[in-house]
Amino acid sequence: MSKTFLTLVLISTLGLVVLLVIGTQSATSTVFLPSELAMLGENQGRERIRVVGRVTGENLDYQVEPEMKLSFDISDPAGGDKSIPVVYRGLRPDMFEKGRDVIIDGRFSSGVLQASQLMTQCPSKYEAPKPDELYKVE
Repeated sequence: MSKTFLTLVLISTLGLVVLLVIGTQSATSTVFLPSELAMLGENQGRERIRVVGRVTGENLDYQVEPEMKLSFDISDPAGGDKSIPVVYRGLRPDMFEKGRDVIIDGRFSSGVLQASQLMTQCPSKYEAPKPDELYKVE
């Protein structure tokens, strides 16, 4: 093989590695608990943050008109007295309810987490129905 070909392969490989590193850094974020986020304050230069918390029963409000807007508070999943307000504009997830653990991507501004994505976690005590109960033949 010629030295020119090997040089091109090496430069191409190096370029792909650099692109992969840059893409991975911009797409990842640190996961915060509500208590950690409250202590940190504003985003501090972060465009996107991820927060894991448990929906409290306080300030839970869902409106459809004039826009879909879900407002609620979250606290640490393990418990705690510190909670932060969340505003999510979009369709309410089916499994969303008080006491449910949620994962939120968004931006923390003026003490409120502006959610761009809201995901609910499945309950840890989920048990699949038994096949004989699903298909009872009488």
